[in-house]
Amino acid sequence: MKKSLSLLMILSLVLFVSCSKDDDNKAGEFDGSQDSVAEFLGADLLETLLDLGLIINTGNTPPNIAGEFLMAPVILQKSNVQGDYPGMSFPDYQMKFMNQIGLNVDFSGFHTTGVQRDIGDGSFISGSGKGFTVFLITETDISGYKADTAMVISGTMTEDGIKDVQFALFMKDNHGNPGGVFIDNQKGRIIIDGDGLCEKI
Repeated sequence: MKKSLSLLMILSLVLFVSCSKDDDNKAGEFDGSQDSVAEFLGADLLETLLDLGLIINTGNTPPNIAGEFLMAPVILQKSNVQGDYPGMSFPDYQMKFMNQIGLNVDFSGFHTTGVQRDIGDGSFISGSGKGFTVFLITETDISGYKADTAMVISGTMTEDGIKDVQFALFMKDNHGNPGGVFIDNQKGRIIIDGDGLCEKI
């Protein structure tokens, strides 16, 4: 029962997400370099993501990723959350990228169960050629308790969709976790599309 509850709580990371905290990161400060990524996410979190195998596509000439895409099946690739194991499955996930201007892009996403929805206005994008990475810091609210979470989405654009997509969901700051509803800081998951292609819809 405890394991099921903790699984529910980490899934809730993508349930109660409000708009991105772009006030802390002015658009002019993000240039697509690894240094600007480290400044945006925090050096410790970036190191954790890289250690878990997340691919970060740096550069200031990302491809146009506007469109809607479906991750199905959604499979856990890597995690540092106790009790997780590679191959765990999650509900299908639909995401949309829009209003891409320079290194800024807006994001919205939801689980196809219709219960969970994520919104990120003012997200950043880096990359070059067909490879890209989107970065988003959000404020998560569960039962009145707030935490700062990070989402990072990497992949390669193709005509059919996003190839080899990685979607990272990580706890940046749970503010001491007074309600016991969040995972620990620097903990999280990298999920992927099980068939290797996040199809354009």
